[in-house]
Amino acid sequence: MPRVSPIRFFAELRRRHVIRVGIAYVVVAFGVFQGTDILVSALALPSWTTTLVVVLGIAAFPVALVLAWAYEIGPAGVRRDREVAPAADPVADEGTGMATAESRVRDPGRRSLAVLPLANLSGDPENEYFSDGLAEELLNLLARLPQLRVTSRTSSFSFRGKDLDVRAIADKLGVDVVLEGSVRRAGKRVRIAAQLVDARSDDHLWAETYDREIEDVFAVQEEIAGCISRALRLRLSPDDRKAIQQGPTTGDVEAYDYYLRGRKYFDQIDRGGLEHAREMYRKAIQVDPEYALAWAGLSQCAVWMATWIQDTPALREEAEHASLRALELAPDRAEAHTARGFALTLVERHAEADAHFEEAVRLDPQLYEAWYFFGRAKFERGEVERAAELFGRAAAVRADDYQSAALQAQALFALGRHDEARDVGRKAAHLAERHLELHPDDTRAMTMGSGAWVYAGEPEKAIEWVERALAEDPNDVAVLHNAACTFASLGDVERALDTLERRIRISTTINRRWIEHDPDFASIRDHPRFKALVDGLE
Repeated sequence: MPRVSPIRFFAELRRRHVIRVGIAYVVVAFGVFQGTDILVSALALPSWTTTLVVVLGIAAFPVALVLAWAYEIGPAGVRRDREVAPAADPVADEGTGMATAESRVRDPGRRSLAVLPLANLSGDPENEYFSDGLAEELLNLLARLPQLRVTSRTSSFSFRGKDLDVRAIADKLGVDVVLEGSVRRAGKRVRIAAQLVDARSDDHLWAETYDREIEDVFAVQEEIAGCISRALRLRLSPDDRKAIQQGPTTGDVEAYDYYLRGRKYFDQIDRGGLEHAREMYRKAIQVDPEYALAWAGLSQCAVWMATWIQDTPALREEAEHASLRALELAPDRAEAHTARGFALTLVERHAEADAHFEEAVRLDPQLYEAWYFFGRAKFERGEVERAAELFGRAAAVRADDYQSAALQAQALFALGRHDEARDVGRKAAHLAERHLELHPDDTRAMTMGSGAWVYAGEPEKAIEWVERALAEDPNDVAVLHNAACTFASLGDVERALDTLERRIRISTTINRRWIEHDPDFASIRDHPRFKALVDGLE
């Protein structure tokens, strides 16, 4: 039997409104008892009338609570609540350390939602980036609400074009609610259709179609986010309402177009993707020089390239200028502070970087990038305990993200917390495994997953995954770097050194501070060949 937690049971009572019904019943019953007493005296009724009313009132009390537990009133009307195990804690799958999909769906404290890619009905395949961008903007707005667990774009968009119904998709993603819809763009007009589906009952919780001018697309996004929060009966604080009203900091649709394209390329995290992203962000800025989020994106591209691909004065200058411009234009946006913190990390102005990261997570605690890049900044300068905490926060915000979980496992191992590292490593490995089911060619998931398998105590799987990544893309610097980490952590010294040397031959730009604090290189750090390789870095 699943374990029953008093905290979760109380949360379930609140979610099903049992406590509210109980309080209301007592208040109403007290009024009825008082009124009965007055009527008995006024109408000279038998004395046992009051006793009968009291007994019936008490007897009906548990019936009212049971009905409140079993049924819910929502947009679809009165219907039975199908969550048959409300008091159970999420139970880990045997040997995985992960909550099952069923337990995640039934977490009473937080609704789970997936935003599927909006179907492009424009007749022009080139418009797909626009429909994808709208869906991603909705995803990002909803992810700012702490009451929701929203699956990442990478996971939910992987179901594009697959012949699966909503229930099947929800089951694979471990969510209980799905947002789907379509976009038809024609000239200066756009039609956006969206519907919110309860995956458990297949009920439509909300649906709407918007026929608007293209310039109104930003307002439509905010309106949809607000409708979804109401359909899910979320209680929004003033800060929550402000969060889902934060637009893209531009009113120009053409600039927004370029920004959406840039963000799509940035997610690829390779040289080609980053270069394309920089180009798109620059075009967005040419159209709207005051587009803060495009400046922030441009800065992050420059930092990432200077850190891992090719460090140049031009990239450093671009990172500095773009991050300052983003902050100047949008000092109250977490994205601007994250970009500034990331840029300052590149030039080792650590105290200033930390201040901006702290402000970013204060402004938007649901911004994954703020926690993730803050964690990386701490890890690369040896503040491993804080890094472990920050990667954990990033993983909590984006529950299906294997990267933050894998890095948290690495940090925990470096701290000597090996049992925790094993559990988190197993979780990260299974998240990467699920990601690869949806994206079988993603070499980053293969190599970071291989490291996670090391910490999970399964070296055979680690080797299998890293060999697969090397076969897929043998000249990618990220693949080679992470492969060297896996070989070193498994004690294969010569192969680790050979792989690291090959990676450095392709590009001597490498994050030296990261290597110096990376626990994966502990077995080769004192090796003369390793020291020579590191000494030759830029």
